[in-house]
Amino acid sequence: MMKKVLSMLLAVCLLLSMVPFALAAYGEHEHQLVQKSNGNCHYDECSICFERFNVGDHIFQDGVCAVCGHSQPVNPFVDIKESAWYYDEVVEAVSTGIINGKTPTTFAPNDLLTYAEAVKLAACMNQVYLYGEVTLKNGSPWYQPYADYCKENNIIEKDYAYGEYATRAGYMEIFANALPDSAFEDINNIPEGSILDVKDNAPYTIYVYKLYRAGIVTGVDALHNCNPEDNIKRSEVAAIISRMMDPDERVEFDMPDTEPETDEPAADEPATDEPTDEPADEPSTDAPTDEPADEPADEPADAPADEPADEPTDEPADEPTDEPADEPADEPADEPADEPTDEPADEPADE
Repeated sequence: MMKKVLSMLLAVCLLLSMVPFALAAYGEHEHQLVQKSNGNCHYDECSICFERFNVGDHIFQDGVCAVCGHSQPVNPFVDIKESAWYYDEVVEAVSTGIINGKTPTTFAPNDLLTYAEAVKLAACMNQVYLYGEVTLKNGSPWYQPYADYCKENNIIEKDYAYGEYATRAGYMEIFANALPDSAFEDINNIPEGSILDVKDNAPYTIYVYKLYRAGIVTGVDALHNCNPEDNIKRSEVAAIISRMMDPDERVEFDMPDTEPETDEPAADEPATDEPTDEPADEPSTDAPTDEPADEPADEPADAPADEPADEPTDEPADEPTDEPADEPADEPADEPADEPTDEPADEPADE
């Protein structure tokens, strides 16, 4: 008993000894405030601890906020209806200059994203986050300056097939490096192996879990499956950009550890596909005969690709619902590299 009491006292002392260091790191420093704003409000943010102060709603007069000067978001697109689930996300993403319409009046929300457009978006998000504005311009080919910027800033380490449509795993790998690691604070408990259709040894696994844990991506269905080889739509990309750039828009959720627990090694389970030399009436004593020979499939084959009923999914398989309950699909895909879609409206394509 005395040992337990002493152990508890020691633990308390250790915790108390850490308080000064924690205060020194966050509570005792002099806040370095930077004025920031998004489509919903303006605020001052500490560049050291990222705490927000003086948060206030915009007061728009003649198209700009009378307090901070933030431009009033305007929807110039005839194909973005106010009733669409992605309306606010598209309008806000466009207002930042990170993503643009295909033309001055069309956004093409259901078009797919290409790798060229993905690196363009990553480069622009990085510039807006670090410097407050996008200074990059199109080159030849149009996406080359953005790809070069991403390489120089360790956002990508290789060239992609820029004209091809990006997979969900592919864009996540790019976006997960678009901002500093400090911008991806874990807010969700997502244990390793809990995303059923993401293999532990896949090259993109670390990036998928990074975005899930930060609340930027939540999956495409009620089981939070990723559908890593599927493509994404522009409307979904707008939602992801909104969550990347504004932590208040991120989605909190937890996933249980779904790794199967077994008492017997798989080798001891009876084989079901190949005949054995043992009599059929002598089942193995190491594992019940009604158990499957293999572990449960990591990825349900019939997992719906659309958004969950209660939580907007990252990417609706066919067409996004008017307002996903949980979370809008991850990201839309644009057009091939030779027809950029995210660049300014007066450019040949959006970028």
